[in-house]
Amino acid sequence: MLQTIWWRPAAPPWPLRWLESVYVAAARYSAARKRRRAQRLPVPVIVVGNIAVGGSGKTPVTLALIEALRAIVEQ
Repeated sequence: MLQTIWWRPAAPPWPLRWLESVYVAAARYSAARKRRRAQRLPVPVIVVGNIAVGGSGKTPVTLALIEALRAIVEQ
C-alpha cells in the first residue's frame, strides 16, 4: 500500500508530507552526527543501497555478494 502511495503521480496526502519533513530533519541530524564521529574501520565495508522503496533488488544482490565473498575466503 505504501508503495502505491509513494509512486503515484499526485502529491502525497498531507500526513505523509508532514512525516517527510520530520524524516528529512532526522536524517540531516543523523548525518551530521555521523560526520562528527566517523572513523576508519579495520576491515573493508560494502554498502548495498538504493533510493527506491522496495523491489529494487537490494536483498538478492546482498545475498549474492555474501556467497561470492564466502567463496573467495574459503579458497
